[in-house]
Amino acid sequence: MEIPECKPFEILNLGRYERQVWQGVTFDGHKLAQQMLIFEYLKFILELYGAQPLAGTHVLHGKKGSTVVHVGAVDAPVTIDEVIACLDECKQMGQKELHILGWEWKWGWPT
Repeated sequence: MEIPECKPFEILNLGRYERQVWQGVTFDGHKLAQQMLIFEYLKFILELYGAQPLAGTHVLHGKKGSTVVHVGAVDAPVTIDEVIACLDECKQMGQKELHILGWEWKWGWPT
């Protein structure tokens, strides 16, 4: 991964029950309403994980201690492209630890 002192990683599942609640919320409609729902989703997941929201980033959503956190979408799997974008932003910020939370995962190298 070309990150100095990068440690191995593990994949943990958030669980399906809370996902069912969030999947019942529609993200279609008015753009402002959609942005507020996404903000509420991110806030809820970060709070549940014990992380604080992080402003001024593109793909990273929170911080838990010295670790940055990315929250995957409720209606799509976390992809390798998403992971790479998170790693790139971590590298730019000089962050050494990243937690990616997701409901499901889709692995395969970008084309």
